[in-house]
Amino acid sequence: MGFSKEHKSKTGGLTEAGRKYFKRTEGSNLKAPVKKGKNPRRVSFAARFAGMDGPMKKPNGEPTRLALALKKWGFGSKEAAAKFAQNNKKSWLLVFLVAKTESRACVMEIEQNKNTQKKHNEEILVKYKNS
Repeated sequence: MGFSKEHKSKTGGLTEAGRKYFKRTEGSNLKAPVKKGKNPRRVSFAARFAGMDGPMKKPNGEPTRLALALKKWGFGSKEAAAKFAQNNKKSWLLVFLVAKTESRACVMEIEQNKNTQKKHNEEILVKYKNS
C-alpha cells in the first residue's frame, strides 16, 4: 500500500490514517495541526510555510494544497503566517545561548529584553560567558 488519496485530507494536510501510515513506514511522529495560540509547532509551521513558493489558488479558482494547509493551521494567507511567525518566534540568539552558555539567567535576561538590538544581546552573552 502506498501513499494514497485516503491519506490526504480534502481540507488540507494529512488525515489520521495518513499520519499513521508515515509512522508505520518511516517512523515519523506527525501530529495534527494546531489551529490557535502560540504553540511552538504552530510558530515553526508559520515560519516555514510563509516562505513557500507557489500560488494560493489554482487556475480554476480552487485553493492549492498550500492554501489548504495554511487554513488548517489557522492562517488566511502566507502574509498572515509570516506576520504571526515574526511576532512569536524566539530570537536565534536564545537557541545559541542555551547550547553554548547553558546559563538560564542569561537566557532569561535576553528573553526579558526581546525588543533590544542584537548588539545588546551579544553584550549580555559576553557578560555571562566571562562570569
